[in-house]
Amino acid sequence: MSLTHRWTGFTDAELIGQLRLDCYGSGLVDRPKFMASVTDDPRAQDGDFLLVEQGARPVGTAMSLRLTGYVRGAKLPVQGVAYVGASRTERRKATTGGASVATTVMKLTIEKARERGDVLSALMPFRASYYEHFGYGIVERRSEWTLPVGLLPVVATDGIKLCEAHDVPALVEAKGAIARAGQCDFERPEGEWRRLLTRAEAGFTVVDREGAHARGWATFMTEPDASGVRAARVTDWGARTNADFVRLLAFFGTLKDQYARVHIVCPADWQVSRLLKESQVPHRPVPHPTASWQTHTRMQVRVMDHHKLLEAIRWPEEVKGTAEVCVHECEGRESRFIVQVKGGAASVRAGGTGKDFTTKDSHWAAVAMGDVSAAEAVRLGLAASESGSFAVLGGLMEGPKAYSLEYF
Repeated sequence: MSLTHRWTGFTDAELIGQLRLDCYGSGLVDRPKFMASVTDDPRAQDGDFLLVEQGARPVGTAMSLRLTGYVRGAKLPVQGVAYVGASRTERRKATTGGASVATTVMKLTIEKARERGDVLSALMPFRASYYEHFGYGIVERRSEWTLPVGLLPVVATDGIKLCEAHDVPALVEAKGAIARAGQCDFERPEGEWRRLLTRAEAGFTVVDREGAHARGWATFMTEPDASGVRAARVTDWGARTNADFVRLLAFFGTLKDQYARVHIVCPADWQVSRLLKESQVPHRPVPHPTASWQTHTRMQVRVMDHHKLLEAIRWPEEVKGTAEVCVHECEGRESRFIVQVKGGAASVRAGGTGKDFTTKDSHWAAVAMGDVSAAEAVRLGLAASESGSFAVLGGLMEGPKAYSLEYF
């Protein structure tokens, strides 16, 4: 039987919740959680929920959030893809149209991004290799640090207090400033802040206030770590500056009578150990306290509009030159364009041979977002260059690395 689809809203909340349970629930006991998940996210709007049906039976779903993201100072419309699923009984089966349910869901979701004019489509994958088939490349690397509290810096922590409802407007403003200064981060509306703070009541949220403004915040939970001692796990945090981040670390240092360690996730390029009283991350067993870390990847992105992205972002003033680029899109077509950069901006026009830089869409996403340099992509065999002339693309590596505080 062939598949049909519709983009729907909260009138179908019960149907969507039941389908989410069927796609990824652990058992029927999870039903209340998945029913609540449909209406729980204040970022979702009517028309954001995809239902793929076989006859009258729902078999696939996804959610397409309308987000505002920032890439190198450019404010861009971004599609946030979440809750992608196919019914347990319908996976890896060809339908009348030839495509599986899951493939149909992803193709329709990408079409929705194009219809809305989204410049990027972003998701947090369960299995990255699957989404690479649809043009999504890994762009975000994160490091989870385990920090003994005795090594945390000692600075003044005046202004850090437990978060209250009247702090939300300041948090909205602070998060917006962090997103604008970052790479691949998103605005967090007030409704989402209130939802997260309600969820965080299982632990504590502190805010670092300076008059009417918030310098940063941290939400943390108490948990026993592998050795059985109490640790503080930071589940959400933000800081406007490095000094503000140090203040948050110092706050956790004042809790050394309660916690032995702090677990916190940071951008992979942050050398947090250099901020501690002991900067060593040892290569062999040592008798003194030291920090440790583990790196993992998270967000994947697909570039939906190469021209709009490259012309919107800020380029380094010193970068000048031209590159002919060819991106092999997963649909089987090629995107060929010529990038000319000067004066901190780029102009992009269709055409060219792709002689300077040729790659596939998932690898191009990592290059465009600055996670992999064009030169490294060529060295690793992820891209090819007939001319060897792609230095201008090195400008995409300037600035902070991709890192988002958001989840979807």
